[in-house]
Amino acid sequence: PPAGGFVFSIKGSRFITHIKKLKDCQEPVERFFEAANGVLKNAEVGWRLGESSNASVPPMAGYAPHQNQCGTSEDIASRQSSPRSSLNVVLWQLPPGWKINYPRLESFLKILPKTFRHAFELRNPTWLTGDVYRLLKKANAAVVFQDYPGWPITQEITTDFVYLRFHGRTSLYSSCYTEKELTGWADKIKAWQKKGLDCYAYFNNDSLGCAVENAQTLKKLC
Repeated sequence: PPAGGFVFSIKGSRFITHIKKLKDCQEPVERFFEAANGVLKNAEVGWRLGESSNASVPPMAGYAPHQNQCGTSEDIASRQSSPRSSLNVVLWQLPPGWKINYPRLESFLKILPKTFRHAFELRNPTWLTGDVYRLLKKANAAVVFQDYPGWPITQEITTDFVYLRFHGRTSLYSSCYTEKELTGWADKIKAWQKKGLDCYAYFNNDSLGCAVENAQTLKKLC
């Protein structure tokens, strides 16, 4: 959306990623995006309810280049002054126990709508290969940079944006990041932005209420 817009991300259906494991997903993907389209329409109306009655409801939007932003959750990537909302990125989180299946991923990428950005959270180390990175690069899809205990932090850039998920540095979902740790990430984000990359950052360490505070700190540091 234009400057001043509202953008957000959603997580792809667990039925697609965990039950079907990306197999034969043409119909499930179509149904998922039909549902997402309804959510997007409701978001437009919801924002309108808080505005004056003489303002018009802005049109729905798919992906369009936008300003770099830091976010607080998968539902709210950034909030600016305009009521306009736009679904920008769809997160596809693969099961941690599912090992690499290159043909399955290749087929799945072909059926995804190009009107949105797509990011893949690869949670089994067998997926972290050059072949997979090249496949995602060809499809203009991102590898999620995920931070949690025991996981190698992948920083393979495969498209024109970076998608980060912070799950907790020392304890999954329940540890707060220090300002020193976030400063390191902020420096990386600013470097990526200088290269023209859009950056999305989300915090999932919400068990003890750390996510919002950490997101606000990171935004300040950026």
